[in-house]
Amino acid sequence: MQARLPVWIVELSKLPGNEIDSALFDTRVEPYPETEVCAACKIAAAFEIRERLKSYNKRFINLDSSPYLSKIGRILSCTCKRPTKH
Repeated sequence: MQARLPVWIVELSKLPGNEIDSALFDTRVEPYPETEVCAACKIAAAFEIRERLKSYNKRFINLDSSPYLSKIGRILSCTCKRPTKH
């Protein structure tokens, strides 16, 4: 999953307007099963994408509806079965 982050950032940055619905992030990370990419790693990816999109003057909306974006800032431990870069 980690290798896909730059592609997702470019895709999301090209969307019209300054606001991006959080569901667009969720649809990108949800296909990765919890056994391969834990919730903590998905939340870390959400944080990284959110921060990088700031340079494009973009921001996510509807954060509360996202199981990942809504939990940015919480301390969670990685529980991936195979601790590797996703």
